[in-house]
Amino acid sequence: MNIDKLAVFSELFIQLEKSFLAASDAAEGARQLATHEQSKPETQYDTVGLEASYLAHGHSQRAADLANAIEDWKVLQHKVFSNESSIDAGALVELIDSDEISKMFLIGNYSGGLKIEVSDEVVTVITLSSPLGGAMKSKQVGDEFQHPVNAKLSLEITHLV
Repeated sequence: MNIDKLAVFSELFIQLEKSFLAASDAAEGARQLATHEQSKPETQYDTVGLEASYLAHGHSQRAADLANAIEDWKVLQHKVFSNESSIDAGALVELIDSDEISKMFLIGNYSGGLKIEVSDEVVTVITLSSPLGGAMKSKQVGDEFQHPVNAKLSLEITHLV
């Protein structure tokens, strides 16, 4: 594994901060629309203000979720793993499948599905609550297991940082 874990976390924080700012800006825009004088209903069927308030709430909740994710990742970035450690949140893991294809995963509690590109390597964020994350939890380097969704695919943990 020739990828720097700090660089992965750095790129992760950049992406999460961008998403947080976008969600915050969207929430503020929807909040302004919801409270704007022209959004007051003129008839019982005029729901622009109501719809904007629902939208503002959704964007605000997304921003709060992203803020929680950022705080959680800040703690996890300091966790240290070795090849003798068990996989848990904060681990950067390399798996190789039965076709000799290597893939990198960052294990966490939030942001599952996010793709991070560092040094021409793609790292996929997965959560411990995902099928693959759950299958990897508590395993160590050298352990082999079947992919939880594609049982024909055998996986081996080759590196853990």
